[in-house]
Amino acid sequence: MKILLVNDTENDYHFGCTGTSRAVKKYLLQKGVLSPKTYTVIDSWSINPSPSNISDFDKDEFFLKWQENNVKLEKDILVNDVICCTGEGTISGFEGRKAAQNLLYLMYISKVRYGKKTIIINHSCFPDMNNYNIDINNEAYKIYQKVYETLDYCAVRDELSFSILKQLGVKVEQAFDCLPLYIKELYKETAKPLKLPQNYILLNGGSTFYKTFHKFIKKDLWKIQAAKKNKVFFLFSQTGRVADDDLQCIAFIKKYNKKLSTKILRRQIGIIEVTSVDEWLTTIKNAKMLISGRFHHSIAARVFGTPFEVFDGNTPKNNVFKEKHTLEEIMLLAQKNFIWEKVNKKALSR
Repeated sequence: MKILLVNDTENDYHFGCTGTSRAVKKYLLQKGVLSPKTYTVIDSWSINPSPSNISDFDKDEFFLKWQENNVKLEKDILVNDVICCTGEGTISGFEGRKAAQNLLYLMYISKVRYGKKTIIINHSCFPDMNNYNIDINNEAYKIYQKVYETLDYCAVRDELSFSILKQLGVKVEQAFDCLPLYIKELYKETAKPLKLPQNYILLNGGSTFYKTFHKFIKKDLWKIQAAKKNKVFFLFSQTGRVADDDLQCIAFIKKYNKKLSTKILRRQIGIIEVTSVDEWLTTIKNAKMLISGRFHHSIAARVFGTPFEVFDGNTPKNNVFKEKHTLEEIMLLAQKNFIWEKVNKKALSR
């Protein structure tokens, strides 16, 4: 069985996405032959044309235009047996989000036009990022329902996504993000970065947290007991494409540090740059506390038992930390991303 992976996040944003992607690939390799060519999250945003409404999904003229513009992608779909989308947070929100539009259309035509076994795993699903209550008259919900009901397998990583798709009548498995599988099976602890003291706490940004980051530093950070006792560092991932919100947080930290008087130098915030997923994980593992608006950072802290505080993101996916799963349950849920042939043998034999 030949498998094509789309929306690969290995070299993108921060090392949580890297670890997750590597775990996905490891498990897919157990299922068949993974195509050496994957389509990245950058590709998800770059595909043209993008469907703008529900009627585009079945228009022959739109499909012909898509074929003209995506000759290589079409060839890769044709030579593989399974099209696997690791949706992450990319698939959420149809309106104004090209990557979500492109992935939805890609999955739909992979099944309907090309007859391929098509699955989506390792993702959160929020069709309308401004309205999480099911509204069947909302076109975004209609589009997701239309696409997802054609799929051979669907696994989501949080209970709200699971509830939304169940209400839309979609067959869906409650799973979890795949980062814990990387930690369990592939992670190798590294030496602690030289700049870090024995005791420290970590900060990071987030899709929403970065907007209030400066207020948090000035008003709330130093009220936290761990911050009173330990040196504070901002954790920065040197990946292929770094997070812009992290850069904005770092810019503020540098200005903030310059303004501090010599009497409160202990409140200066350091910046620690990590260059590999294992170094990133080791830094979180050995911290006294993690404070961020990041999903994957908080998952790593949860697995290692590092105390953490997580702020809301641009979707409710961070609510997963309110779900009372043991570590053993999390590992079992994460593996449910890869049980598609057991759940839907009839669909996979088509």
